[in-house]
Amino acid sequence: MRTNPLLLISALIFSMLLLVYGCSTTAPTTTDITHQPITTANENTEVLRTPIADFNVSTNITAVNEEIQFENRSTGDISSYSWDFGDGSTSIERNASHAYTHSGNFDVSLRVSNEISGDTKTMQIKVLTPIKAAFSVSETKAKSGTTIQFTDNSTGDIETWLWDFGDGSTSSERNPEYAYKIDDLTESFFVTLTVSNALGSDKAASSIQIWAPLLRIKLVMCSNITSEGTIIPNPTATFNKGDQIFVYMEIQGFTQKVVDITKGEWDIRVQLRDFKVYEPDGSLMAHIPILEELYQTTLIEGYLYYAVNMGAANPDDPSGEYKVEVTAVDLNSEKPDAGTVTEYTTFMLR
Repeated sequence: MRTNPLLLISALIFSMLLLVYGCSTTAPTTTDITHQPITTANENTEVLRTPIADFNVSTNITAVNEEIQFENRSTGDISSYSWDFGDGSTSIERNASHAYTHSGNFDVSLRVSNEISGDTKTMQIKVLTPIKAAFSVSETKAKSGTTIQFTDNSTGDIETWLWDFGDGSTSSERNPEYAYKIDDLTESFFVTLTVSNALGSDKAASSIQIWAPLLRIKLVMCSNITSEGTIIPNPTATFNKGDQIFVYMEIQGFTQKVVDITKGEWDIRVQLRDFKVYEPDGSLMAHIPILEELYQTTLIEGYLYYAVNMGAANPDDPSGEYKVEVTAVDLNSEKPDAGTVTEYTTFMLR
């Protein structure tokens, strides 16, 4: 009888199994892999430190077109740098430099980053236009007491102004006014303007010549002037209602023209005009257009004088400070400005 090949193969496999396991019915021992640790770490994995942005600058106040150095001081693992200078310019350098072309305040930022995170730091830079001092004056030659206008013509980003008028007076205004008063016939003053900002300062200077009128008048409030010409000044210029009030005038610096030196004849002529008295509220109380014309035909080494009796103060006159003003004109002066002077004084009425 022919043997079935499939039965032979099955018998063979069964025999082999018997050889390995014998006739035991116990199941073979196996390993339970569900309780074993699974390791997936790669020895080449890199742990990145968090980047922290930081930088220094060579200066945080600079001038236009001056280069600034930006020094990176960031920490951590950094793969990229991004600078923004606040004026539209950028850089990806680790340490950067930049010059601003116009003035202003600019916020500079540095961003540092890696594949995981990033950080940014910002700092403000102040950029100033360089300063140059310059000024003009309304008059370089003026009479004593004349108000002079000083005009600043400086350029650049200026933060402070300091004027020195050369006579001990100063001003911190940008365009001040000032009036010089001198006792000598003429005097020159050296005026300086100093302009400054956070970067430094610059100076400009000019000379001004001030001259005083040759003619001068001194006013003294008096309690009495005797018929002999003795004056009794009131030291405090304070009067009570009912008191007599006098104004004593002393004139100097007038022209003494020679008429005939052999005969000792001279021509001296001074006119007192525009005698005015103002009440405490500023209103005009009295005005005498031509007070007196003083003539002298002999040489005088000292002065001319004149006195005005204002009378007794009226009980109805308001109390307060009054102002007395008078103008003297040297009719022989060849220089009208030098030969004209206006002076005033004040007194109190109680």
